[in-house]
Amino acid sequence: GKDGLPVAQLSLAFPEVRDYWISLVCEALAYGFAGIHVIFCRSWPFVLYENPVVEFFQSEYGEDPRAGDEDDPRLWRVFAHFVNVFARELKSAVLEMEQTLGKKLEIAYNINTTPESNLRWGVDVETLVAEGLVDYLMPHPTFAKNAAEWLPPLAELVADTPVKLYPDLYPRRQPPAAALYSA
Repeated sequence: GKDGLPVAQLSLAFPEVRDYWISLVCEALAYGFAGIHVIFCRSWPFVLYENPVVEFFQSEYGEDPRAGDEDDPRLWRVFAHFVNVFARELKSAVLEMEQTLGKKLEIAYNINTTPESNLRWGVDVETLVAEGLVDYLMPHPTFAKNAAEWLPPLAELVADTPVKLYPDLYPRRQPPAAALYSA
């Protein structure tokens, strides 16, 4: 954490952590699954103030991120750098597993509904889409009120790309007619 105390999550800032998670994914894919589903809308943070993050921030901006504001978009971009590295390495491993298994495998990411809420936790959705690192985006309406506000920008982001958008529409327990209306 910013205060130097350990946190409960494993950080994607470390290659060993990324390698570990990817090895688990590849093991699961070898059992015959059609792809993987990463939930980026929960269990934050994926990266915080670990040494690689601090060093990268200092090399980019000449400052110690621990002395700054946690709402600094530059810090979020540095977090995203490490999450993007994970996404690229994951995509590469999934492509290798496709060759090994002789079948198409897909990657799905649950995300938050706004670019800011994703980027705050290091998830750069624009890069995931632009670099073809994802097949399905599944926005989860955490803290969101109205899909008419958050869904159009995401639909525009994936327009003219192979990425499919499957929004999670709330409330979870609703009559079928209400779910159809929401959809």
